[in-house]
Amino acid sequence: PGIITLDLGAAVNEARADVGLYIRDRLERVRSAKGSLDDASLKSLVQQADGLFQWAFTVCNWMVKSKGINLTDSFRRLGQSSFIAKAHEPLDSLYIGILSSTFEDQSDTVIMNRFRSVLAQVLSPSKPLAMQDLQKIRSAEEPSTTADEVHLIVSNLGAVLKGVQNQNEPILPYHTSFRDFLLNKDRSGVWYIDLKAGHTYMTSGCLRLMNKELRFNICKLPSSFFSNDRLLKEGGERGTVSSALEYACRFWDYHLARTPDDSDILNQEHMTIFFKTKLLFWFEVLSILGEVNSAVPALQRLA
Repeated sequence: PGIITLDLGAAVNEARADVGLYIRDRLERVRSAKGSLDDASLKSLVQQADGLFQWAFTVCNWMVKSKGINLTDSFRRLGQSSFIAKAHEPLDSLYIGILSSTFEDQSDTVIMNRFRSVLAQVLSPSKPLAMQDLQKIRSAEEPSTTADEVHLIVSNLGAVLKGVQNQNEPILPYHTSFRDFLLNKDRSGVWYIDLKAGHTYMTSGCLRLMNKELRFNICKLPSSFFSNDRLLKEGGERGTVSSALEYACRFWDYHLARTPDDSDILNQEHMTIFFKTKLLFWFEVLSILGEVNSAVPALQRLA
């Protein structure tokens, strides 16, 4: 068969036009709250986007959600060297610029360590978790923590993360390119996120949370002679299993399987407490969740 060729030049030009319409419409919607940009600045944004919608989306998100500055201020910051897109890595340069602008002092080890551990929590779960659940697991891992450290970090990242304005909404990157950027040390540099450290943190946090919250007859079912489903429908308190505890019961072994072999987590006291005093209560919650079949594979993975 012959080779069919297709000239994509027209499609690229069409994408540039569409991106231009998107940028103008998105920024026009916040004119009353954030001011407006002159035509030259808008044309500059469209030119920098070069038909790449994700670049335009992220920039507009950052400009609209940045606190305490108007669109003109945002555009001025965009012109700084850290934001200037290189031809081969436009999104990487953009992400570095946004993070550098948000967390200006990268020499502050407290802030940077908190950034890395929180983002490792956000990126490592088997399914996206809400802010309140991430913080609950974090508080179990670090009982001395008084501040809502998850909120301190993610509330500033509305340009690149969904769900940061609502305690109950799952948090995840708007685009997989941000995740890919963070997980590649050569690309992200000081912003690199080590997922292995995240899994270790989540394993320990899940175990500690289960040790803290698991108890006999957690849903206060009146009888063991009938099915859980029937009794829950008749007034059992399924809601007493928090969403964070539900996640911990279902996925602690997911994180353990991805924890480095040289971790001392198996020797930690909370692992012993779990198996000696909480194992039956864990089975009970799995039964309530309809997940009891996952118990044996979890224990096999542990072995």
